[in-house]
Amino acid sequence: MINKQLLHDYVLDPKNPVKCYHLGYAYYSVEHYGEAVSFFLRAAENSEGDLRYNAMLHVAFCYRALGGRHYTLNSIYKTMIARFPKQPEAYFHLAKLCEIENANVDGYMWAHLALENASNAGTEYHDLEFDFVEVLFLKAYYAWKLDKFAESRRTYQQILKNYLHELDEGRTQFLRDRLLKHGMAQESQTIQTYDNEHKYQWIYEFDGIETIDKNHSQALQDMFALYCHNGKKNGTYL
Repeated sequence: MINKQLLHDYVLDPKNPVKCYHLGYAYYSVEHYGEAVSFFLRAAENSEGDLRYNAMLHVAFCYRALGGRHYTLNSIYKTMIARFPKQPEAYFHLAKLCEIENANVDGYMWAHLALENASNAGTEYHDLEFDFVEVLFLKAYYAWKLDKFAESRRTYQQILKNYLHELDEGRTQFLRDRLLKHGMAQESQTIQTYDNEHKYQWIYEFDGIETIDKNHSQALQDMFALYCHNGKKNGTYL
């Protein structure tokens, strides 16, 4: 159901890009993508800056929702990058599109540029679906595909250590499965550390774990020994 006030405002001032944009977003919200595209394009044609950027990305979102149309999506995202090279959202959506198209070289490049510009994410209008953690996922994924194994492992570990609490159960399991699939456990140079700021990462607690500030072994061997003996104190470690 479209807000009648939005329609009334548009009728009184049909060339106003802000009113065109908000009416387009109202149609987009109820999945009337044809009408939404029409009003987003009108908004973009008569505006600059954030409003044009938002309007054109929402044109892309409409086409994406309709399925296929990858050529059109590519064209819109790249046009917005040419006009707004410091905004990360178009880079991010191109990186996601490359995963569908198995375009690993381009995907790595777009993910890298999205991360470089991540601090500029967001505009004064609606959410453009930028997800910093997902960008890290994508960069790690493409890095592995391009034989950048050490970089891929470091990025996955960065997510595991710093952003695990931001992931839902499904994405957490996805990350763990991917780490196993990519053989991180077999990497002799992989360093896995524990510190008291990331207690939520440790699934199997034992007596006294809250007193540990940091471990010192390469792959949590000391934590494993404590777990096996339920936090035994004053023992001898060989």
